[in-house]
Amino acid sequence: MKWQFLKSDPDNVIDYIADELINSRLMIVLGSGISLALNIPSWDKLVEEMCNLAGVEYGASNDKYVLMKYCKAKLGSNYISTVKDVLYARYNPQLKEIAGNELLVALGALIIGSKRGKATNVITYNYDDVLETYLLYHGYMPNVISQVPYVKIDADVQVYHPHGYLPKYFGEDSKIVLDQDSYSDSGNILDPIYREIESAALSSTLLMIGTSGEDNNINSLLVNVKKSHISNSDVSRIVGFIFKLDSDLKDYEENAFKEKGIFCIRITDYSEIPNYISKICRKALLKFYSDSDNFLFSEIDKS
Repeated sequence: MKWQFLKSDPDNVIDYIADELINSRLMIVLGSGISLALNIPSWDKLVEEMCNLAGVEYGASNDKYVLMKYCKAKLGSNYISTVKDVLYARYNPQLKEIAGNELLVALGALIIGSKRGKATNVITYNYDDVLETYLLYHGYMPNVISQVPYVKIDADVQVYHPHGYLPKYFGEDSKIVLDQDSYSDSGNILDPIYREIESAALSSTLLMIGTSGEDNNINSLLVNVKKSHISNSDVSRIVGFIFKLDSDLKDYEENAFKEKGIFCIRITDYSEIPNYISKICRKALLKFYSDSDNFLFSEIDKS
């Protein structure tokens, strides 16, 4: 019933997500597409540059996780510090640079507190601290969780880094999920950080941004969450949403996401995402103050 309602009108999707934002039930899932505009290298480029520095032939394997395993073996104790150097080689962390990124600004609007609700949990499969830096610049405290157990702090938002965390200035994790062996081990069902993320997701609505949703670990998360998600007992809820290019999305791919309770938001270009998120925030504001007769709200509703 809920699926037909969402498909019948694109505005229904925005309305639904706005409700989840108002109730602080929105959990954001971020992929590598978030940091590219700020000169953080793509996965392919990261592997290529690591191979160059480690002296590993880039064509030695078609599997990039295998290539990173070779890089790790060659670099030894310098492996993680080299990954960090490559990660931030072209990145400028100054506020004037990152504040101009429309997608980051839109994400900030979802996360930074407001009367109309906020997203209190973020899962990012990136290693960088771009999101955390943006939030700190605006006086907002993230609690970064890359391993369990961890020290709890009175933070504004939980930011999970299940693949590891390599901040530009303040230390680094001793382990990251980047090569074949660590990636295989990361799927361990007993890994406590994945169990904590799944637990938080069971009562949440996922909003997946900058990810194809096809990564094995993300797929595993969706499969496991679907089994016990609140939507199984509450037909008004679904597991979540993912942005997909309309030109690329095949019917069978959309159906595969539907089986996991994920609704595909069709867009013509990824540049549409910031404005889409802005519409969600504005709709949540309008719904929260639905009884207000302030003329500003009627103007916002027209935008």
